[in-house]
Amino acid sequence: MSGPAGAAGVRRSPTRVGAVGRFINPKGAEIAALYRERFTEHEHADLKPRVAVGVWVICAESDVEARRLASSGRMTFTLLRRGQPIAVPPPERAVEFLAADERSGARPAGQPRSERRAVVGSPETVRGELEDVVAKYGAEEAIVVSITYAHEAWRRSYELPAEAFGLRARGDDDVHRREAAVTDLG
Repeated sequence: MSGPAGAAGVRRSPTRVGAVGRFINPKGAEIAALYRERFTEHEHADLKPRVAVGVWVICAESDVEARRLASSGRMTFTLLRRGQPIAVPPPERAVEFLAADERSGARPAGQPRSERRAVVGSPETVRGELEDVVAKYGAEEAIVVSITYAHEAWRRSYELPAEAFGLRARGDDDVHRREAAVTDLG
């Protein structure tokens, strides 16, 4: 081995992880499959390919509340795509904007919303959808990303899925260190 890790005597893991952002590319499952297929063709015959999938998750106590919280991110990304970046707005403002945007015809009523690549819902809904995403990607790990207006909602959006998967905080008194990545679901 070369470099600082080799010099320190650290052994290289027998795996390599390819990460795919589901919220970035709707064809991520195809990319993950191609990564696994071509992995051994490129000097990695001695290693095992692993896939991690990044998933935008908004989780709340109910599906309705999660959709309301997700409206902030939807407004932010709608305006970003139009070249009008803004700070993440409060859900009340976002709900009004999205309704007006749909009424004005700026976004046709049947057009899919940006949440189509997000997992939004209650802990039970999120757990089921995350398991589906992980299965479709053939992933060993899901990396959760959450964007909300309020810090408490953001924190709960990580805590609730972690609890649904039976994960615990690393430190009893530090909820900010809750594991947000769901690993080894397969």
